[in-house]
Amino acid sequence: MDSEIDFHNAFRTGQRNQEVKELIQNWCRHARVEKPFGGTGIIELQTGFPIGHLTMVCDHAKQLGNARWFLEEAALIFYDQNCAGCQKRSPLRLPNLSKLVAQRDEAAKKEKEKQVEEERLEQEKFDRRIAVRADLRSRSSVVVGSFLDDIDLFDQNRDPQAEEKLITSVRLAPELLTNDIRDYFYSLLEAGEYWCEKLALTILGMRSDVDDRLVKHAASSLQSGRCKSLAAQILLDRIDQIGKIDIGSCARALSLLAMPPRTPLDFEENREEGDAEPLCRIYEAYKEAITKGIDNLICTDSASSIGSGARAVTALTPKFPEIASRLRRSLAVKLVRAEHISDLVNDHVFRDVVDALSKALLSGFFADPTLADIDLMRHFEGASLAGEERIIAIYERILRKGSNRYPEPEMISDYEPYRIALTRLINVAASSTNDKVITKIVEALQRSPEGLIPLAHEKMDMLLGAAALSDTKVEAAEENAKIITHKDFYDELDEQHRRRRLRDLRSGFSRWAICGAGMNEVGLTQLSRFLEKSENFSDGYMASLIEELSVLAQRGESLQVILPFIYRAMVGKSVLVRAAAARALGEMGSRRSAELPSLVFEAFHLMLRDPYLLVHKTAVETLDRVRIPDEMKQGFYRDLLNLVVCYREDKDQRFLLKCIKLYTSEHHTNENFGSETGATFIALLEKINHAPLLSNDADWLLRDLSTSPGYTALILGLVKETVEDYQVEHLLRAISNIPMGATSQHLPAIKRAASAAAGEGRTIAAMLEVLTRDGEWSVARDVAILHEKAVPDGQRMQIHRFIAKKIRCQIEFEYFLSRGEAFEANQVGKEWAKTEEELQQFYAERNKHAPF
Repeated sequence: MDSEIDFHNAFRTGQRNQEVKELIQNWCRHARVEKPFGGTGIIELQTGFPIGHLTMVCDHAKQLGNARWFLEEAALIFYDQNCAGCQKRSPLRLPNLSKLVAQRDEAAKKEKEKQVEEERLEQEKFDRRIAVRADLRSRSSVVVGSFLDDIDLFDQNRDPQAEEKLITSVRLAPELLTNDIRDYFYSLLEAGEYWCEKLALTILGMRSDVDDRLVKHAASSLQSGRCKSLAAQILLDRIDQIGKIDIGSCARALSLLAMPPRTPLDFEENREEGDAEPLCRIYEAYKEAITKGIDNLICTDSASSIGSGARAVTALTPKFPEIASRLRRSLAVKLVRAEHISDLVNDHVFRDVVDALSKALLSGFFADPTLADIDLMRHFEGASLAGEERIIAIYERILRKGSNRYPEPEMISDYEPYRIALTRLINVAASSTNDKVITKIVEALQRSPEGLIPLAHEKMDMLLGAAALSDTKVEAAEENAKIITHKDFYDELDEQHRRRRLRDLRSGFSRWAICGAGMNEVGLTQLSRFLEKSENFSDGYMASLIEELSVLAQRGESLQVILPFIYRAMVGKSVLVRAAAARALGEMGSRRSAELPSLVFEAFHLMLRDPYLLVHKTAVETLDRVRIPDEMKQGFYRDLLNLVVCYREDKDQRFLLKCIKLYTSEHHTNENFGSETGATFIALLEKINHAPLLSNDADWLLRDLSTSPGYTALILGLVKETVEDYQVEHLLRAISNIPMGATSQHLPAIKRAASAAAGEGRTIAAMLEVLTRDGEWSVARDVAILHEKAVPDGQRMQIHRFIAKKIRCQIEFEYFLSRGEAFEANQVGKEWAKTEEELQQFYAERNKHAPF
């Protein structure tokens, strides 16, 4: 259910947007709907509904519209800015946009009437309060009367400073709180005058005498979620009187105090800190009532209430572990059936409530791991596929907690919860066919065990057995894939992902077992004996073991144990195992690989000549992560150059690019590289698809080849091929690398490239910078004129026309100065100044209507 709720929300939004789009089209033949940014999602593709941030557009509009997720909002904003009173409107049919405008205006009218009526009622209530305080003033002393005047002032403006003044007055002069004043504050609380609730509770709470009314109103405020901290403190100060009220109904507010829920934009700097003391102290005094209140929250059908109840359990469990045991059944039931909660308005709410329930069960697991495991498995057996995933996610969190948080093993005092969790995951992995469950187990094992290395050492035999069992599943899945063919592309994709997950599961178990083996000599000896039986392993299983051996390479004693097996794999018969050995060598890192014996590098060198694609491609991918001895570099890079020759006509252009990049990064500083090998590489790059050249992988390659003959022509060809926005940044870097003075030899090609890129301001600006750097003012002027003419008409492109005109004026000004034509330069300078003034006026006018 990762996106099911948002899927339905997007579908309903698309339906509504489609209705609004038809109203816009009926409104005027000039009006249309556009998506200024973003692509076409699969829901939009399947339904045909307009989904995304959309805006209303018209060529006659004076102001640009705002893109909104709800097209209705964007249409009404655009109507107010441009359509009201427009003389160029050409209506088509009914119903049209006027329907939305009428509905909006009618709703605004009703809202205004409602606001006027509320203001009238508020004024009547204010007048009655003034009259009551006037009567009190007539029967009170002058000092109390002055205090009532301050209340009048606070009632009028609701100023926090006036409120603080009243509180300070009572704190300094307790005699102000007469019986009449006290009764008056209670009457305000009973009448629901929430504007003075904080003031009344604070002042009444200063009295040390016992008054059941104060406890009653504090509990009422807490139940309603108002003045939570203040009301909780009043109850704590009178904790013996709480038994007279229904304190269980306050559990939600106490939970919100203890652990405030997170928001979608809840970053560390603005996160609200919780205070668990009120919840813990009240629970300690009234355990049954609070437990019942929390249980009632969890058993509701409201996501926010369930989340509050779960967070209360999480807050209480460290001090009172028994509550997790008492409420574990309720928590587990809600977790496995979380998709049936009624008010899940979006996926964030769903994830939030699942996270709260999972954390509550997680805290209870550490309190009593044996019973918690039994209870969770009872609910696992009858759960849906999604429910099974959420149960297993708790075990995944337990292992991540141990493997990520603790850098030193001795910091974990009790391994029992982790031992039970690991054993459970191993057992479930052996029997479960739920792909989402397998994914969670893979996530639990995807990192090294770190603080759980002693546990991995203890369970090494079980982990290796689980890896072998997973390998059996992989083999069976791959055999079925050869027999069964899927007509549907997505079914085939799902099957590929399933096999990938099983391979990752096998690697995860192998990784943990190998990390555990590295704990001491006993483990290394046990691992060595196990690897000696490799003739009984499948190629896939052996490859996964060899690839994970690199984690033991950081210590000399463990490296001595694993190195013979890695070398044996490098020269073995299996293609998969040889490729895995190459990856393991790369994972050791350049620093560690420099300490390896020359025999290993000789075997690695042979991999570059290996006839199997998987082996020599993996060796090339590993090459830049291995520190090759200086005396062997020449042979390595000679074979790398041979691969460039072999793959020059191959479809795998990215591999060719990788080989060229590795060779160039090593040799581009050589004296004759640019004129000889570099020129050959440029010729090869001109023949391949240009898309890989406009990527992060090729940025450094193009920089290193920039001094080679043909580089400028290659980049000008890329200018014509650039069609995607993400490619422009890479193209700009490539243009900036054009050598000084190189443009003079390619002026006709530069004009052709500029003609193709005209209208793309960033590309033209980069080309103009290179031309003006080399003093080619005449060609730069022609390029600027081409760009200005290419900018399309329309209100939306007005700012681009201003900028293009300004650039053209700047280039022409310098051009005429370079020719000594002062009069023409002066005329262009005046045009430049006028354009700058118009541009500033445009910015000022646009900022007047900016939404933020």
